[in-house]
Amino acid sequence: MLTLKEGVRKKYEAYRLAKPGKYPVLKFNSYPAPYEHLRNSFKEELTGYGQADMQEALAAIPSTKTFAKIFHEGYIIKDENVLNACYLYAWGKPRPVASEEASSAVLPDVSKPVVTSLKTPLIGQANRRVLLFAALLIGAGLVAYVAIGYYRSTLPPSGLVIISPTKDMTVPRIMIAQGKVAHAKTVWMVIHNPEFPDYYVQVPIKVGADGAWEGLIYTGSREKGNIGVRFQVRAFVNPTKPLIEEQVLHAWPEAELSSGIIEVIRGPQDVQPPTP
Repeated sequence: MLTLKEGVRKKYEAYRLAKPGKYPVLKFNSYPAPYEHLRNSFKEELTGYGQADMQEALAAIPSTKTFAKIFHEGYIIKDENVLNACYLYAWGKPRPVASEEASSAVLPDVSKPVVTSLKTPLIGQANRRVLLFAALLIGAGLVAYVAIGYYRSTLPPSGLVIISPTKDMTVPRIMIAQGKVAHAKTVWMVIHNPEFPDYYVQVPIKVGADGAWEGLIYTGSREKGNIGVRFQVRAFVNPTKPLIEEQVLHAWPEAELSSGIIEVIRGPQDVQPPTP
């Protein structure tokens, strides 16, 4: 669900950047009304495919109240039609599901007894040894794979760094933060204006298999008074107390691992320009 929610966020952000007059900035909080803009972008995206089966996807678009539950309360979508509508919106293709034909192809047909011809030659002793040796190798490989996976899962997180933004960098209000970390699944970014007591928790960022992570962060508001202000940016892994996106704290959160503080300068741009 975290991956799906992030995909929906990014697609809506693309609509907002392309048509800012039609699609405003959407705060994914508990208020249902603003999610009507998200529903409109769903309708525009799904209608654009022009296929007859899109009618079913259009009918399955979540309501504004359901969207509020998904993005604020962590509601898990279980309806396949709703899931397919969200997948089509985020990635342009339905949710991958194993087909019944593929499943049946894997299952043996037990309705008929297997008749073995008496003329079939028996497997020689040498062949049996080869098969036994191969089975032992495969078994040992599986055990090693599971053991390595368990060992890695027990390693503490380390090497948390913020690659972008960098110190004293002039940044837009909305930008992409990037970094690296080992043995972690999620990174939490927190933004702080030293002139005020509030610390703003950003949307959690998923860590890739190679330890790289990147996600959107917001430095300040649209007010012109924020231009030229210095903001502090910091990353955290495994916070001691659970964090919620858009949560406002009064100090840096305690966590198993945290990065150094990166101080940036808010520039006049609202959104980071796309990478060429």
